Amino acid sequence: MHMWVRFFILVVFGLSTQAFAQSGNISTTDLSRDFLNTGVALSMGGAYRALANSTQAILYNPAGIRQHKGRMLAGADYAYLKGYEGHQYGGSMIDTQTSREVAYGVSFHRSNPIIGGVGAKSSQLVLSVAHQAGRFFTGGSLKGYLINVDSATIEGPKGIDLDVGVLFRPSEMFSVAVVGYNLVRGSSIEEYPLQLAVAGAITIIPQATFTIDAVKNFNTSSQENVNLHLGGTISLNEQFAIRGGYAMDRVFGNDYYGVGLSVKADKAHINFAFGQTVEPRTEIYSINLEYLM
Repeated sequence: MHMWVRFFILVVFGLSTQAFAQSGNISTTDLSRDFLNTGVALSMGGAYRALANSTQAILYNPAGIRQHKGRMLAGADYAYLKGYEGHQYGGSMIDTQTSREVAYGVSFHRSNPIIGGVGAKSSQLVLSVAHQAGRFFTGGSLKGYLINVDSATIEGPKGIDLDVGVLFRPSEMFSVAVVGYNLVRGSSIEEYPLQLAVAGAITIIPQATFTIDAVKNFNTSSQENVNLHLGGTISLNEQFAIRGGYAMDRVFGNDYYGVGLSVKADKAHINFAFGQTVEPRTEIYSINLEYLM
């Protein structure tokens, strides 16, 4: 199994090197962005890559799915995006029981964005694998996407893309992460733009963790191509935690903040999140349920 994991990681990094070398395409939108702005990550302003300790790790940093050892983790998501009155839903599962060495993840998400003033249906299926070597976690995600546009003359984009992530946790108090998104080169206009994220998380006291993520977009014509995300989580007790965060979106000029509440039981977690963009002002309401098996 070790041989296959190493082979997979070498292939992923080989493709990523090629992608960064051919990153001259432009991005007029980011169709994967709605899928990221939900759940715990939304409530932390998107600053989540160095934590990646829920089913959202499949989307944010696939290396994080290996942090759950010897168990199954299932998740369900729902979000209402008031900006275009769109409903978004999805389901995820992480498996660390089947193998001692490798974690597997799968997720499916569906949203209804507006593309060029036309309604659409966006679907995304993600398959992930992750491996741990000491304090290092490595992982990759293969994702397929399909966008159906409500127009007889416009054909929506479809394709396959790739994410790869590394998470280094030298202690329980500190972690850093590097994640490359959408490493497969697309058409001259990238619906899933090539991005590179660097992130960190620090736990000041056991009850409080602060996070920071910087994400560079390589396929944008905007003069500003780096977004900054700041977040934090505070555990009130064993059952309740509150979160907050702010995202400085310089690529699309769409800053937002997020807040959230988590309720924990023995095997189930419920995460409520609210996000609001600054200008134009619009809201996102999200609920996420996770169950440990």
